[in-house]
Amino acid sequence: MPQQKSVDEIIRQLEESLEIEFSFYQIETPAEAISQLSSQQQTFVLDWVERAASINTTVGYEFLLRAVEALEKLGQEMIEAWLLHAMDSYDRSGLRPALKIVRDMEAYIQFGKERTAAAIYAEHEAILSHFVQGLSGRELKLGMTESALPYTDSETLFLPQIVARLPVAKDNFRLLKAMTAHLWAQTRYGSFQIDLLPQLASYADQESALSRFHTLERIRLDACLQREFPGLHRDMQELSGLLDESLTLLPEHAMKLLQDSQATVQTTLQLLNELDDQLLPDDCCYKGDSETRSHCRGPRLAHRAGESAAAGCLQRDHGRASQG
Repeated sequence: MPQQKSVDEIIRQLEESLEIEFSFYQIETPAEAISQLSSQQQTFVLDWVERAASINTTVGYEFLLRAVEALEKLGQEMIEAWLLHAMDSYDRSGLRPALKIVRDMEAYIQFGKERTAAAIYAEHEAILSHFVQGLSGRELKLGMTESALPYTDSETLFLPQIVARLPVAKDNFRLLKAMTAHLWAQTRYGSFQIDLLPQLASYADQESALSRFHTLERIRLDACLQREFPGLHRDMQELSGLLDESLTLLPEHAMKLLQDSQATVQTTLQLLNELDDQLLPDDCCYKGDSETRSHCRGPRLAHRAGESAAAGCLQRDHGRASQG
C-alpha cells in the first residue's frame, strides 16, 4: 500500500502540476491539509489537480483550494462529475464559466442529485459497441477521452467518460448515444475522404475555419442520418431541443446542397469557401467542439512525461466531432 506523501513531496508535485515557476500560486497551506489525508485520498486529489490544470492552471489551483472540503462534502465520485462538468464548460464557453462552477461548490451540491444522473461511458460501453455495429455491420473500436468532447480518427470513436448535461439519466445516455452516432456518421458518410488541414491552409484563422467546416458537415451528416435512420435523427434533434440549442441557419440554397442525397464532403468544402465569414459555428450537443485548443488539451499530460503529442493532435483535429 502506498505511503502517505510528506508536505515537501506534495509541494513538489503541485509545483509541477500548477507550473508554479510561472504562476506564483500559494500552495503551502493546501499542501499541509493534503498531507493529513490518507495515501489514497492524496493520490486522488493530486491526480485531479493535475488533470484540471492540464486544461488551465487556474482551474487546477481553484480545485486545490477546495479539495479537502470537497472530499468531505461531495465524495470522490461526485468530485469527478463536478470537475468534468467544469472542464466541459471550459471547452465550450471558456475560463470564466468553468471557474464559476469550481468556486461555487455549494451550488453544485444543491444540484448534485441531477448531476449524479450522468451517463458513465464505462457502464454503457458494451451497449454502445453493439449499437455501432448494428448501424451498418461494421465493427468500430470505442475508446474514452478525458475531454468532454467526442472525436474520431476514423478507426476509433472516442467518447467522454461522463456525460452530465441533462438532469435525467436516460437523457444523458441518449446524448452519449447521439455523440456515438455522429462520430459513426463521419466514418460512414465520407468525412475522411479528404485531407482536411491542407484544405484549410489558405484561411487566415484556421481554427475558425475548422469549426465552421464542422458546423456545415454536421448539417450534411444530419441529413444522411435522417434518410437512413429517421428515428435516430429525431432523437438527436429532440436532445438539441431539450438543451434549447440555437443551431446554425444557412441560406436556402446552401441547406439544399448539404441535404441533397448526392452531397459529399467536397460539397461542405465548397460551401465553406462560399459562405466564409457569413457562417457562425454552432454548439450542437452531439457534435462537440472542434477548436484546436480543446483538441490539444488532452495530450498535455503525456507531454510532461516526455512524449510528444503535437503530431497526433493535428491529425485528430479533423476528426473531432463537444460542451461540458
